Amino acid sequence: MGMTRQEKRFWAKVMRTKTCWLWAGAMHANGYGGVRFNGKLQKAHRVAWELRNGPIPSGIAAGFMRLGVVQKCGVRSCVRPEHMDLVPQYWSEATAG
Repeated sequence: MGMTRQEKRFWAKVMRTKTCWLWAGAMHANGYGGVRFNGKLQKAHRVAWELRNGPIPSGIAAGFMRLGVVQKCGVRSCVRPEHMDLVPQYWSEATAG
């Protein structure tokens, strides 16, 4: 199955380097990318995760805890799915600095 128009627009705003895929669209003051996707403002790295892996589990599927996405590389503007992990949201917020 091919990418939707919205997915193509998202990935067109990514600058791929040998290591990280850097978000080149709108940026939040805290260094994370921001994008309007599916009609709402979202963090670009979360959208990248969901495009590659599907929806972030919530509720029972997540053991009744909210999950967050963190970049293992430590680069906030990175949207490379291979650089991300799902972690409990309280942990992702604590590591965001």
